[in-house]
Amino acid sequence: MPSVKILKFNVFIIFYFLLSSLSYASELKLHLSYSDVDSFPNLIGNGTEIADPPGISVELISKAAQDLGLTVKLTRMSNNRVANW
Repeated sequence: MPSVKILKFNVFIIFYFLLSSLSYASELKLHLSYSDVDSFPNLIGNGTEIADPPGISVELISKAAQDLGLTVKLTRMSNNRVANW
């Protein structure tokens, strides 16, 4: 699993590019897929169902997207599918 620093950097880059095009879109939808394997405390639960609570990383991304007015669709899938998605 990637370290927390790498995850934070990746999220920063994603939101940077989303915000740079914000004025051109009427509604932004963000579709994120992540591993279906438990990685406590960042990702909680196993399988394709999103756990409650989902984990710190998922909560932070959801909160940031909500603050920015983005719609987020989260999908859990195997590592191979995430890499090829």
